[in-house]
Amino acid sequence: MKHRLHLLVETDAHEGLVWVDWQKRLYFTSKPSNDYTIPSAIRYFDFKDKSVHTIIERSNMANGMCLAADKNHLLVAEQGFNNNPGCISRINLNTFYREIIVDSFKGLPFNSPNKVAQANSHFFFTDPDYGYYQGFRPQSDLPTGLYSYDEQSSQLYCLGDEFIVPHGVALSKNQETLFLVDNCSITKENPFITPTMNK
Repeated sequence: MKHRLHLLVETDAHEGLVWVDWQKRLYFTSKPSNDYTIPSAIRYFDFKDKSVHTIIERSNMANGMCLAADKNHLLVAEQGFNNNPGCISRINLNTFYREIIVDSFKGLPFNSPNKVAQANSHFFFTDPDYGYYQGFRPQSDLPTGLYSYDEQSSQLYCLGDEFIVPHGVALSKNQETLFLVDNCSITKENPFITPTMNK
């Protein structure tokens, strides 16, 4: 079976693709400015009229997103911007009302939450330090980590803090296995990847 790619729309899509079937919309976060002085936006592509709409023009550097368990909210990994701490937020898909769920661990601000995955009664998210090395967040006292938030008890748990740059996260279909990508493209010794590095 052959698959073909079709261009839907030319836009500044960057991260966080989330399909919401009952709305026929594809949500995404936009690319921030190259110098990181202008944060990402949150937008959606409407399949009904083939148009792009913006729900938050200047976000708190929103990155990865997923659909909440109730199918009526987005969960957003916000990296934080300048002195505004990173967090996991919830956005209502009817009203676009945004609320912060968690923005710290043991009283310390996160590095820059990056990806989030929803399970039945809790969600997982990664907290690498991209924000610090890319210059739009101060350095955190927390190590980079992987977290789980129990929505029923409102409890946050650190599942590990010995990663290099914890990045992508996904759940198996039966939700018994969590997959994590530990990236090493940005470290203290090597802050940015260049095209010649892999040659």
